[in-house]
Amino acid sequence: MATFGVAGPRAQTVAWALLIVTELGLAAGVIAGSATAALLAAALMALFAATMVGAILRGRAGAPCACFGAWSHRPLSGAHLVRNAVMILVAIVALWAP
Repeated sequence: MATFGVAGPRAQTVAWALLIVTELGLAAGVIAGSATAALLAAALMALFAATMVGAILRGRAGAPCACFGAWSHRPLSGAHLVRNAVMILVAIVALWAP
């Protein structure tokens, strides 16, 4: 989380917990067929992508991303933006899925 400007262990833990709860809630909504949840999931992924772009522009490319939890120490790169674009498309496609 430090890569994205969240400093201090307490703030990082709170941010991490809020993100997990939000992501799980949106995932449950998308699985249940909620168009609102799909739109919000796409918006959240767009927000994540914008945050990554900001970090890269501030010279943080190559810093730990931890985008899939602490075990994921792949350095922040354009590949993360591509992955987020794919997830945005998946969320949009979920709008029309039965």
